[in-house]
Amino acid sequence: MNEKPFAGVLFASDYDHTLSAPDGTVPEANRAGIRRFIDAGGRFCIASGRSVRLLSSRLEHVPVNAPCLCFNGSACYDYQAHRLLWEQPMGFDAQRLIDAAVAFDPGIEAEVQTAEGHFMRGQPDQRAYFLQTQGVAPHFGELPPQPWMKLVFCVPSERTAAEVILIERPDELPPQTAQRVQRLWDFLLREAGDSCYVTRSLPRVLEVGPKGCDKGAAARRLMAALGCDRLVCAGDAPNDLELLQSADLAFVPRDCDPTIAALDCVHFAAASADGAVGDAIEQLFSGKIAFPDRK
Repeated sequence: MNEKPFAGVLFASDYDHTLSAPDGTVPEANRAGIRRFIDAGGRFCIASGRSVRLLSSRLEHVPVNAPCLCFNGSACYDYQAHRLLWEQPMGFDAQRLIDAAVAFDPGIEAEVQTAEGHFMRGQPDQRAYFLQTQGVAPHFGELPPQPWMKLVFCVPSERTAAEVILIERPDELPPQTAQRVQRLWDFLLREAGDSCYVTRSLPRVLEVGPKGCDKGAAARRLMAALGCDRLVCAGDAPNDLELLQSADLAFVPRDCDPTIAALDCVHFAAASADGAVGDAIEQLFSGKIAFPDRK
């Protein structure tokens, strides 16, 4: 019997609403499952749209034994060695894009992410509140010099800032808000789609970064660097699309974004509040879901 059945396997999981529940907590079923997976020889990392700093505030809740992917794959950081393995900043005029977006929809909340921190355009209320709850103090006022790592645009909620911490489902958005998010998405693609990616990480949140960077390509790059030969991934939102498509086995929470649930390549795990990642790992151990035959 193989005592390390998952040696050579990298499991890359999204954080928000995949590894964490909608209220931001990490179910114990996930932590227990990850520890079991690591004990069986597997490597586990988080593949997130979060910045290096924003993700670091969550790692105390999750056992990881591999470098993590941040900024939707634009950076890879080894939190155990406190070392940046790679990064790819935005190579286009991001200042022009953020100015154009705020002019297009003056009510949106805009954020610049760099390796040094988070910088807010104007005085965003809800996004700044979220960052503060995650242990990150955003900067206000003048934006830093380019290049930047990522832009974040948030369509504010009718709820209070405290209520926005709970993650909504896309089908819970009021129709007018959903249309507003889509209009902004379409605008960003028209303005800079040749130079950058535009994706949605949460129902109200659009993210913009350097074209060619995505969680899937980054996970494959990390897998090779670690000497692994199989990739398991979990995610719930459009910014996880390439991650799921690149995996040998892909899992989604039952309460994932409908566009992700419709993918042919995914297997369903428990809802995020019930330990989606832990359930996915249990399916691997039970043999209910097996790796495809290698050609």
